Amino acid sequence: MNRDLDRLSNHEFDLAIVGGGMYGLFAAWDAALRGLSVALLEKDDFGAATTANSLRVIHGGLRYLQHGDIRRMRQSIIERTNLIRMAPHLIKPVPFLIPTYGRGMRSKPMLSLALKIHDLVGLDRNRHTDAANRLPGSYSISRKECLGLFPGIESDGLTGASIYYDAILQDSERLTASVMRSASSAGADLANYAQVTGFTIDAGRIAAIQAVDADTGHSFEVKAKVLLNTAGPWVDKIIGMAGESSTRQRVPLSKAFNLKVRQEITTDYAFGVYSKDEFSDDDAIINKGSRMIFITPCPGGSIIGTEHLPFSGDPDDFEITEDEILGFLSEVNAAYPPAKVRREDVVRVYGGLLPAEGGSARHVNLAKHHSLIDHNKAGGPENLISVVGVKLTESRYVAEKAIDMVQGKLGVSESECLTARSCLYGGSEDGGIGAGDGSGAGRISQPARDSLVQAYGSAFLEVLRYLPEGQNGLPGQSEADAIFEARVRHSIRHEMARTISDVVDRRVAQGQFPTSARTRIAANILAEELGWDDTRISAELAGISGAGTSEEVPAPVGTGKVL
Repeated sequence: MNRDLDRLSNHEFDLAIVGGGMYGLFAAWDAALRGLSVALLEKDDFGAATTANSLRVIHGGLRYLQHGDIRRMRQSIIERTNLIRMAPHLIKPVPFLIPTYGRGMRSKPMLSLALKIHDLVGLDRNRHTDAANRLPGSYSISRKECLGLFPGIESDGLTGASIYYDAILQDSERLTASVMRSASSAGADLANYAQVTGFTIDAGRIAAIQAVDADTGHSFEVKAKVLLNTAGPWVDKIIGMAGESSTRQRVPLSKAFNLKVRQEITTDYAFGVYSKDEFSDDDAIINKGSRMIFITPCPGGSIIGTEHLPFSGDPDDFEITEDEILGFLSEVNAAYPPAKVRREDVVRVYGGLLPAEGGSARHVNLAKHHSLIDHNKAGGPENLISVVGVKLTESRYVAEKAIDMVQGKLGVSESECLTARSCLYGGSEDGGIGAGDGSGAGRISQPARDSLVQAYGSAFLEVLRYLPEGQNGLPGQSEADAIFEARVRHSIRHEMARTISDVVDRRVAQGQFPTSARTRIAANILAEELGWDDTRISAELAGISGAGTSEEVPAPVGTGKVL
């Protein structure tokens, strides 16, 4: 997969997409599979902004029941099934435990009824999925069983718990890379670090996109018949560049973040606990009185979320402050005292901006539904469509609807969307690849191979091609270090990694900071592959949190932008 700005400049495409998060990448894949020529421009790295902020849950829409939105619950269940089938190596079923209390809205009968409705709506939830990834039905456990699993859970009024199954992303960054590779393999032309700076408007249409290569500062132009705006928090900026009237209602935003902590607070279950803070969703038919904080297992610790706070201002100025992190930790520890999470236990902060619709000074309500905007109907450019997405789970589905609209703009016969029944890159079975096939699989241990398969699926052999010569790499080099080097080279040559952050945050480290030694190795390989000088290496290393540590334990994230 190559970043070819000359090709982008020298072709007229059917579709240009601005924004390389999950929505834009799924749209690029869908459009390319339908036979459209596609260019995608991302101003940073793929999936570096809103897509990076995730509790790593691919959910079946249980929460929509409190709004009486059975239709959306059904769509979420369908999309969860699609994603499990597309990427079985990355998405796995996990039991979620919700404690039950008293006789009201939090009672065992009420929650059991809700879960039975959810089971019924998702009766075909395991259709076309393999046996290992099937989601069982919900069930209830006693008070004693609940306390046995989570001894420190709030016991006053506890009657037991209800357990249902949802899906967890083992590595959300690898899912982004898999969709990116799928789009590229289908024929889409993708470029990260290509920032859109303006448009050429001719006779009410966007005739060309003006962009800048962040690496060189050189300007270039992309021509396309239709423009799809999937820029997430920057969607209004792109619309403004296209000259649409400022009287159009802007998309309000909320600040969202999740924390990865080093403690394995939970290993076999994800679970929810009720916040001690009051919270009300004005649109809900059923209000529980407070929001639920989820704690989910992940490699090397746990993820806690999601915090939602009001936001105003420029998306480029987004940051998460120390006070906000500390405030959320206080709320978490009050809701579940056994967590005992301290600031120094936080190893990653995943943050982003999401569409909102009201709330309070402390908390906000997220937007409930996605939006597809045909700007021609509002007096804007004839060939501009904007997407305002809400949930990662529905990104493939929303992309499908957006490409249906694109085909209408192009005046071509609507062709069938293929993504719902296609495997993502690496998502197919490995076909029983053996150790003696000459590919390098026999040069690594079974645990190392298993780890690579979990990250890359059936595409793991691509990585092994970059192992240094010798059984386990260079003399004196560990197997883990040899594989790390191979993954770094693979990420540069096949996944368009262009910075240290691209490598260690979104391609290789599975959400954990590597040691300073490995960060330096990554920098040296990037320098070798991309022609960096010492100044560039120093600047890159200075920008990586934890790069100055020599311990295996990841360093805490500091203040500042954590998009």
